[in-house]
Amino acid sequence: MASNRDEIILKKLGVKIRELKEAKGLSDRDFADLAEIGTAQVWRLLQGQVNPTYSTLKAIAKVLDVHPGVFFDLE
Repeated sequence: MASNRDEIILKKLGVKIRELKEAKGLSDRDFADLAEIGTAQVWRLLQGQVNPTYSTLKAIAKVLDVHPGVFFDLE
């Protein structure tokens, strides 16, 4: 089970991904397709319910045209 600190960081990550996704005008489905991840996983990411792998974050960053490092400075 994730610690409270991890839960807070994952929620912040979800907010960051949502902000970037919405700034690009992408629907959840389009975002999932472009990042080659499931729509259910996208929903869980945006809700801060999962801890994505680095390779998933790289795929997300590529779709959102950002450096993956933006996801590691959330504290």
